[in-house]
Amino acid sequence: MIESMAKIEIIGLFEELDSTLDILQQVGTVEIDEIPAIEESKQTHIHRIHLDETKEHLKSRYEELMHSVSEILEILKEGSVEEAPLGVETRDELLKLSPDELIEHTSRMTRDVRRLGRQQRNLCQDIESTRQYEMLINIFLPLLEKAGSIGELEQIGIILKRDESSIIPILKNRLDEITGPETQFFNQKMSDGRTGVFMAIAHEDLSAVRRLLGTEGVAEYHIPREFRKKNLSESIESIRERIEEIPNELAEIDRKLLEVKKSHISLFRFIHSISADRLNQLSILSRLVRTQYTFVLSGWVPASKLEILQEKIHKQFDNRVYIGRVTLSDLDFLHVPTLLSNKGFFHAFEVLLKLLPPPKYGNLDATPFITFFFPLFFGIILGDMAYGFILLAIAGMIKWKAARGSLISDIGSVGLAAGASTVMFGFIFGEFLGDLGARFGLKSLAPWLHRESAIGALLLLALGLGTVHIILGFALKAYLGVIMRHIKAVIEGLSKIIVILGIIGTFIQLLAGFPEIVRYVSFVMIGAGVFGVLFTEGFIGILEIFSNIGNILSYSRIMAIGLASVILATVANRLAEASHNIIAAVMIGFVIHLINFIMGVFSPTIHSLRLHYVEFFSKFYLPSGRPFQPFKKIGGDFT
Repeated sequence: MIESMAKIEIIGLFEELDSTLDILQQVGTVEIDEIPAIEESKQTHIHRIHLDETKEHLKSRYEELMHSVSEILEILKEGSVEEAPLGVETRDELLKLSPDELIEHTSRMTRDVRRLGRQQRNLCQDIESTRQYEMLINIFLPLLEKAGSIGELEQIGIILKRDESSIIPILKNRLDEITGPETQFFNQKMSDGRTGVFMAIAHEDLSAVRRLLGTEGVAEYHIPREFRKKNLSESIESIRERIEEIPNELAEIDRKLLEVKKSHISLFRFIHSISADRLNQLSILSRLVRTQYTFVLSGWVPASKLEILQEKIHKQFDNRVYIGRVTLSDLDFLHVPTLLSNKGFFHAFEVLLKLLPPPKYGNLDATPFITFFFPLFFGIILGDMAYGFILLAIAGMIKWKAARGSLISDIGSVGLAAGASTVMFGFIFGEFLGDLGARFGLKSLAPWLHRESAIGALLLLALGLGTVHIILGFALKAYLGVIMRHIKAVIEGLSKIIVILGIIGTFIQLLAGFPEIVRYVSFVMIGAGVFGVLFTEGFIGILEIFSNIGNILSYSRIMAIGLASVILATVANRLAEASHNIIAAVMIGFVIHLINFIMGVFSPTIHSLRLHYVEFFSKFYLPSGRPFQPFKKIGGDFT
């Protein structure tokens, strides 16, 4: 249902403004409207509230505090640990502190966490950079082992690309000419096609060898500066030590961060909440107006919550702040926010309407209708007991794991309804993993409910559902017309129902052989309905009639998609049988049934929603409402 809304005005002493906003934010049931713009001049006694220098300073400091705490929360988000709760007395003390005092209160811990965060980021970067040094170790370490003891000889390392290995014989010959046979020269081809070369030469030959490398266009591999030692051997050993050290250092930092998280994460979250809520209060001030001594606030509250709000305001402020209900004008009706208020199982199905704007205030809430018809359509399309049980298990797990009242929990509830409907229609159709259940005695309740053979009967069933759905849509349109005293809407809705019933009567008479009087009555109904449509919509309405027939035919997808699903399930069973191997049969059956189940979940969801959004809702639903956005705590609930 759509919650009845009341427009209110709150007038009070200006010195009570902050306390009033605290109460409204705590209650969380009032949407604060911007009072229409007034001309700012010295002559008028009413002015829009602007942030003075003190408020601007508060805003700046709260923004700084929120940014700082958000950074800390981001650093502490990793890791699972039992968090120490924040006591009520501590929360009350924190609420009394100014932003400057809160910044001072958390400064030392903030500095420590930032330092640990920087060290953590640097070590993570070191891990990334040392991964490429592992390649260096893999290339040169085997060559160093071949070289054995090299004494005081200078060491040079070279990495040749795949297409450069042909230069090795040339390089070795030239090197022998320059340095003589005492020079050590080793090379080894790696798995990626590159070649590592290691040379140990006398110090006096170093310059000549480097000139040779330059002449041949071969680049010496230089060890990164932070690991550069006396020679290549020591440098590689330094890299290997560093690779071994990093995980230990990272584990120590993670341990310290987990300690901080355990003892202080609740504190940081609460301070973040305070900052977010205070900034929200400051941002809302520009919607209010004031005189020299008073403030004025206008907004909306659910009518069922108004009395509770009035009691809280009166108890807190007595006569210093007054709250009153305002009589709605015609202009006000155009701006009333919409709040859906469904209870229990119906509430979960509101998630299917979140893809559309909310209904216009005064219109109908479509939640009860989608709660009934969506699982019905879904179950008829999927219609397999095994698939239904699997969906029930998945939806139940989602519902169990999700927080109560959350979006994920609502999706789980919808899944449970869809799964139960699928099991029910699977029993009616006699399907369990396609025709596998039939081999164990499972049969459809009637021959005309066997989906593989009774295609015509199930097509008529789908079109019959479509007819009921469309007629219900026009009936709701007529009902809304009565409520809103819109006579043309009433006539239009009833006329289109009469036309549809007349067309159905004509076909029934022709196909079933009923007396001709049925056909004549149907013709009269069609004529009367067409006259009503011409009266309300003109000739465009005649085209709408053909569109409505197309809407009904669109429901044939319920039969078609369901038939495709059962055929694919049967194909899975046939292919599994044909394999003549129990392991292959299980694998084939599992894979194809898994594919069919996944498609069987998404396809009915999409097409069932389409039948509602396009065919059904277009008859009565006006998705032009404005969602109710109450002024409330946005930083989280810590009570």
